[in-house]
Formats: sequence, structure tokens, C-alpha cells
Amino acid sequence: MKRIVAALIIFILIPLVSCAPDTPPVHEHSFGEWTAVKEAACLEEGLMERVCACGEKEIRTVPALGHEVSGAVCVRCGKKASKGLKYTPGEYFDCYTVTGIGSCRDADLVIPESFFSKPVTGIDENAFRELSGIKSVSIPESVKKIGRYAFYGCKDLMILGIPDTVIEADSCAFSNCTGIVSLRLPLGLIPVGGGTFSGCTGLKNLIIPEGVKNAGAGMFSGCTGLASVSLPDGIDGGWGFSGCTSLTSVTFPADAKVIWSGAFAGCVSLTEMKIPEGITEIGGGAFRRCKGLTSVFIPGSVTSIGKEAFKECEALESIVVPDSVTVIGDSAFEGCSGLKRAKISGNLTVIGQRAFVDCSSLEEVTIINSVTRIEARAFRDCKSLKSVVIPDGAEYIGYEAFFNCGALESVTLGSGLKKIDQRAFYLCKNLKTVRFNGTFEEWQKIEIEDFNSPIRNAEIIFAGQE
Repeated sequence: MKRIVAALIIFILIPLVSCAPDTPPVHEHSFGEWTAVKEAACLEEGLMERVCACGEKEIRTVPALGHEVSGAVCVRCGKKASKGLKYTPGEYFDCYTVTGIGSCRDADLVIPESFFSKPVTGIDENAFRELSGIKSVSIPESVKKIGRYAFYGCKDLMILGIPDTVIEADSCAFSNCTGIVSLRLPLGLIPVGGGTFSGCTGLKNLIIPEGVKNAGAGMFSGCTGLASVSLPDGIDGGWGFSGCTSLTSVTFPADAKVIWSGAFAGCVSLTEMKIPEGITEIGGGAFRRCKGLTSVFIPGSVTSIGKEAFKECEALESIVVPDSVTVIGDSAFEGCSGLKRAKISGNLTVIGQRAFVDCSSLEEVTIINSVTRIEARAFRDCKSLKSVVIPDGAEYIGYEAFFNCGALESVTLGSGLKKIDQRAFYLCKNLKTVRFNGTFEEWQKIEIEDFNSPIRNAEIIFAGQE
């Protein structure tokens, strides 16, 4: 009877299990091309949208175009070019540069393309610096150069029309123009000096079109309203988005090879960073002080991690350095106080100075056999580190390399070790056991400098003794 009941239970359960609904697959949007919903005008923004097959829409703001002046009149709306501006003639009186506001009181500033029948080719440094009341600026195609601080601190400025023909913008040309919300970067612009649009805290919509070649150092630093950035293929140099504290999303160019120094430093709202395949170098300070960053994926194409690349990324919990990496720069992971695990793989030969200093939560480090040098203070003040294995290929442990690693209980030293520098293991008060992958005779040949009493006083276990 029990067998019959059991059989009935199995018979009933099997259909119930087999009829359980499958977990639906996660839908990934596949959007079509952008199409215009509302065309941008001289002083009005436009709208574009793209639609997924599922019906989901994305909306993008198109910056106002600014006035397009020809013959002292806008070809789109008929607005006349501003009068009363101050000018300075070129060396041979064949062109003019705008040097100041003069008697002009226009809120919608329209730079004329000519003055006394000669082309206006530049806007001088400090020309409109910290002027109030200017709400829009339209620059003609004749202008090739915009001087440093030309529009610095024009806080009422909301609409900026820069044609693709502008070649050069000097340091901080539009810095601290906090009213600008939308901006399209000109195709031919080459930032000189840096900080071209730094401190434009109101900027939320940035369009970098295909064909732009340069987004120079600090170009958009401190643009705290910017939440996402899409970098087109072919762009090179700078990627200056340091201090963009609202930035949560970055789309990298498919052909990018380098993440530039300081590119995203202080972007505290970045939480995940998947560095794309093809990147070979992570520049110095590239993600320094990204304090919200919890995970980073480094692909097998990366060969170099620069100085301070991830310094003070306090929320980062683990890091895997792939086989391809040959250089970890000084202070690369310094102050990553939440880092618990670090795996250093592959072809790395040197762990740089202060590389993991003050990683106070670091419990586990795996160092591979290709490492020959651990430089000064590399793991200083890693107060949670309990054990470390140093491979046979390592020849040198630097000054204060494991200084004040108070939880360190055991160390394995490779047979190729030649020198332990001063204070390398100083204040490692709980160090009890040292395993040496060599003989007593080889141990005697190691040069152990002063202030390494924890090593000298520990139990030494030689190869084959256990």
C-alpha cells in the first residue's frame, strides 16, 4: 500500500514540476536610428527619439543651433548681427578680432562675420569675461580662434552656437558658464590649454558628433550636472570629465586604445566600470577618487595600469589584474580601503611603490611568479592582511613594503629572494611563521636590512620540512 501511495505522490508531483513556468529571458533593448521629433531652431532646442522593437523609446535633446549669420543677418530667422562691439585689426589689417562688448547691449549676442568688409576671425581673451545679461552667443563661420577666458563666468549664458569651422578654443574659454544646459561640440575644435567648458554645472545634454577628434584635458571637468557621456569612434586626447559628480554612464569609442590620465577622476557616481576590450593603457589617475566604484573589469588587452589609476576608490572590493598587464604604476590602488581581494596575474614584473598602501580591508593577495620586485611601501598599512605568498621569482622586497601589516601571521618567501630592505616587515607584530622555499644555506645569503625583527624572530620553515 505504501508503494502505491508513493507512486501516486510521484505521479502527481512530476506534472506539477514540469508545468512550472520558465523564467522569462531578460530583454535587452535594440534601438533603431535617431529620428527628429522636433527640429532645433536658433534659440529653441529640438528633440529626437529612437524606438526599440518592444515599443520602449529614448528621447534626446538637440541643442539650439544659434544664429547663422550671412551678410549681417541670420539666414534662418532674420536676426541682425550685433552692433557696437569692440574690435582690433589684424597685423596686416586684413581681418578683425572681437576684443570686448563695447556699447553693445544685446542679450542675444550675434558676432558678425565681417567688420569694415574684412572677416572677423577671432574672439580675444577675456573679451566677454564675467559679463551678465548675455543669454545666447552665436559665432560665425569666419571665426577660427576663441581666446582664453573669452566667455568665462557668463552665468546667464544658456545657448551657445559654435560652428564646425572653429578650430581653436584656448584655456577656460567657456568655463563656469553655469547656465548652459545643452551643447553640441564642433567637429574641428582643438582645445588648447584645457578646461574649455569646465565648471559648466548646468550642462546635462552633451552631443559629441562623429568626426570630433579631441576632447582635451579637463575639457568638461566639474560639469556636475552631466549624467552620461557617449564618446564617438575616432576621438582622441584628453577625455576630460574629472569631477563630473553625477556621471553614471560612459560609452567608450570602439577603436579606443587609451583611457587618458585623469579622465574620470572624482566621478563619484560611477559604480561599475567595464573597460572595453581593445584598451591597452589605463592612464595615471584615470579613475582616482571614484568613491562609488564597487567593481572594475580590466580586459586582457590592457598592458599598463598607470600611477594612481584607482587611488582612493574606497568602495572597490576586489580586483583581478589580467595576464596581459606588465606595469602597475605607483599608488595605483592606494587608499582603496574597501578592497578585500587582489589577484595579480600574468607577466607583471614590478609592483610599484605604494601600489596598495592603506588598503585597510585587504585580506588576500595572490602574486604570480613573474614578479621580480615589490617596491617601497607597496602594501604598507594593509592592516587586515593575514598571509602573503611571494613567488620564487621575486628578488627584492622594498623599503616598508609590508610596514604595519598588523594582522599578518604568515609569509611565504620565494627561493630567489636576494634582499629584504629596511623596515619591510616592521610593526608586523603578529608574524609568527615564515616559510622559505629554499634551503638554510640559501636563507643565509639573503640580505635582510635593519628594522625587520618580525622576520628575524619568526619561526623559519625551510623547503621540505613540513
